[in-house]
Amino acid sequence: MTKHGNNFERAAFDDWHFKDWNDNCGNELDDVEARHLYNRVYSSPANSRERERSFIAWQAATERANKKLEGCILVPRTRKVVVTIEKIVQQQCDASGVQEPLHRLDGWRILEEIAEKVEEIK
Repeated sequence: MTKHGNNFERAAFDDWHFKDWNDNCGNELDDVEARHLYNRVYSSPANSRERERSFIAWQAATERANKKLEGCILVPRTRKVVVTIEKIVQQQCDASGVQEPLHRLDGWRILEEIAEKVEEIK
């Protein structure tokens, strides 16, 4: 991994770790006070080592998750994506002269069927 990638990964972890800590320990403080207290807590060598162990575990989990996604694309389930899918399917049907039943052009249903097939493959 490049140095830039490591810096980005560390920044993402630090942000997540602070938010997680703040949700569990400092949620009654404003962000400035919470950040100050968090920094004091993790200035302790023992707590700092615990945070570093958490970072190593977080990196490993992130790497495993990313390996599972190799060869895949993530498609958000939004109205915009569904409309785009429906338009593409309609264009393909029009171009080939195929008259599909209307339910086959339902973008939501297409996404659901893709998700079901992915689960079957697993």
